[in-house]
Amino acid sequence: MSGTVGDMTPKQTEKLKEFKSKVNDILEKPEHDDHYCLRWLRARNFDVVKAEALIRSVLEKHYQGGMVGEDKEGHPVWIDPLGKMDMKGLMRSAKRKDIILSRIRFSEQLYHSVFPERSKKYGKHIESITYIVDMEGLGTKHLWKPGLDTCIEFITLLQDMYPESLKIAYFVRVPRIFAAIYALLKPFVDVDVRNKIHVLSNNFQSTLLKDIPAESLPVHWGGTMTDPETGDPKCPHLINLGGPVPEKYYCQEPIVPEDKNLNKEIVKKKFDLTFEVKKKDSAIRYVFKTEGGDIGLSVFLQYGKNEIKQIQEMEKHNSHLVYEDGSIDCPELRTTTEHQLSEPLSIQNIAMSGTVGDMTPKQEAKLKEFKAKVGDLLLKPEHDDYYCLRWLRARNFDVEKTEEMIRSSAEARRKIGADTIVTDYKVPEVIEKYYQGGMVGEDKQGNPVWIDPIGQMDVKGIMRSAKKKDIVLSRIQHIEQLYQGQFIELSKKYGKNIEALTYIVDLEGLGTKHYGSQFAQFLQDNYPESLKIVYIVRAPKVFPVIYALVKPFLDVGVRKKVHVLSHNFQSTLLKDIPAESLPIHWGGTMTDPKTGDPKCPNLINPGGPVPEKYYSQEPLVPEDRYLNKEVVKKKFDLTFEVTKKDSAIRYVFKTDGGDIGLTVFLQTGNKQMKQVQEMEKHNSHLVYEDGSFDCPEAGTYIIRFDNSHSWTKNKTLYYFVDVIEPDALLEEMSTDL
Repeated sequence: MSGTVGDMTPKQTEKLKEFKSKVNDILEKPEHDDHYCLRWLRARNFDVVKAEALIRSVLEKHYQGGMVGEDKEGHPVWIDPLGKMDMKGLMRSAKRKDIILSRIRFSEQLYHSVFPERSKKYGKHIESITYIVDMEGLGTKHLWKPGLDTCIEFITLLQDMYPESLKIAYFVRVPRIFAAIYALLKPFVDVDVRNKIHVLSNNFQSTLLKDIPAESLPVHWGGTMTDPETGDPKCPHLINLGGPVPEKYYCQEPIVPEDKNLNKEIVKKKFDLTFEVKKKDSAIRYVFKTEGGDIGLSVFLQYGKNEIKQIQEMEKHNSHLVYEDGSIDCPELRTTTEHQLSEPLSIQNIAMSGTVGDMTPKQEAKLKEFKAKVGDLLLKPEHDDYYCLRWLRARNFDVEKTEEMIRSSAEARRKIGADTIVTDYKVPEVIEKYYQGGMVGEDKQGNPVWIDPIGQMDVKGIMRSAKKKDIVLSRIQHIEQLYQGQFIELSKKYGKNIEALTYIVDLEGLGTKHYGSQFAQFLQDNYPESLKIVYIVRAPKVFPVIYALVKPFLDVGVRKKVHVLSHNFQSTLLKDIPAESLPIHWGGTMTDPKTGDPKCPNLINPGGPVPEKYYSQEPLVPEDRYLNKEVVKKKFDLTFEVTKKDSAIRYVFKTDGGDIGLTVFLQTGNKQMKQVQEMEKHNSHLVYEDGSFDCPEAGTYIIRFDNSHSWTKNKTLYYFVDVIEPDALLEEMSTDL
């Protein structure tokens, strides 16, 4: 039988009774009922000894942290050796819900006993803790997504349920990787909590002792306290030190009735199971596990032919780590109850490829529908079925989303002049000389091969010497050259459609300085399916940190094409690329056609440090004008009366303290404004930004410098803005010509 309430064998009933008697001391709350106990028993196949070890030990033995004493104001002090935490081990041994509940239990103990006792002892109200987080041992393993998701969920719950429970947080023994992990968690941390976080230097002990008496602080953290039982300077009987979770705790076996088997289904977006529930107060029980990642579970009740009501909100489960089991009550009777497994999960795509000649009837119908909807955009000979299918594949043949994507791209292309960018756009010299990468040949299927030694890029040098807009435009020009030139030529050469690139990314020299995502986002949105495959080679230890930051900007389809190769990457590359198309430095036989260099620097720009002579530090301001200065907290508006249509507003600005946004509005009525230029962030703390925008109609224009994305950090703005009327504009253009 299933081992759930109301469905147990006599032997299971006896085991439940035995288990409850053994762990009665920790069954403190009303919710610690038979349902609760049976979860632990099922997880260990009703082995009472193992189930007791599980409930007592997994979280108690291996979830780090503990209370050591009080600070000088009477607040309890908690020390958390976070770097020693084995999050993967914990999540393979206990459900995320139980991990979070164990932390909530501690918070409840604070409010129910610790805080009242301290308040009584000191004759004042005490309701917050001093929190010391020791990050020794923190590494890339702590960037594991399910673990971060659990931390985010707990942070959110803690802030919502126990506001102002933190007096101060001290972070000690902080490694370099901390900045990356904090960047991922920071958006979920309230501003007032962030203000309580103090990252201490190597001499942190003296700072802690200003706030905490030496006798309340273990020797390992600068005090005089030792373990009351062993004399250990880390006080392991007070502070759980965490550490690797033994595999004996891993929960891997499902609890399935003996006469039943686990079914198997490949889930792309969602998978629905429909059940006819004929008697009210029934229950739907389930056991499931996944491969390939976590999955969501939600439940709906169908009322009529097309009417459904959600009766259980979607909750994500780490079912790729442990079997999930449970049940859903059906208190009322209607037509059907739907049990839905929903995003995110993509184990494998069982549909056909969605390319010309390899489509299902449904995909063919979607293509026809899509072409009918966007016929106004399909104006060129190259806008054929191959072109349309690239967009459809990028949005999993969702016609509505694909139409939205292609129309947004058309507008973006119009704004930047993508159709003529190959001939009309002049790449700045500094980008031409120091932005790395280049084409070397073709792979064995005829796709062009691009090698990008990104680890050699001087990001700061490039951004101090060129505008972000020019950096992105130079890459767009390269992509357009592919679509307008190489792809067409190679398609003719090989007699088949070629529309994707083999991309080799060499990460030798990579560091955290290389983080960036804007172009990745633009590439996906405007050139879908342009990558055949991506090979990552010479990846350093810091790569998981960089990838964790960039990954949220990558479509799932792109992530699947990324292959991180080991030290012997050359043999893998040669399976896909002929030796004569691959430079010696990457495992082939090609040398530079001019110099014989094994890295082919005349084909592949090697990047390297940008000379300071390229750094742009001087503003382009008329001789009789000066830069104004303004401190911007959230936003700063400048209002201009434009009396003649076809005028232009020109600007020059720079900031201290970080980037800033710029947007433009036209006043259309009393206190009503229409946005005429979308907000765009500028790296004006690195280079002066200058430009202009057209005013096709007369009226009141508002130029807004927007700092709302980082309003906690003021920006000092140096700016010059003025209006140029049509006659003066023509005169300036004539002079320039």
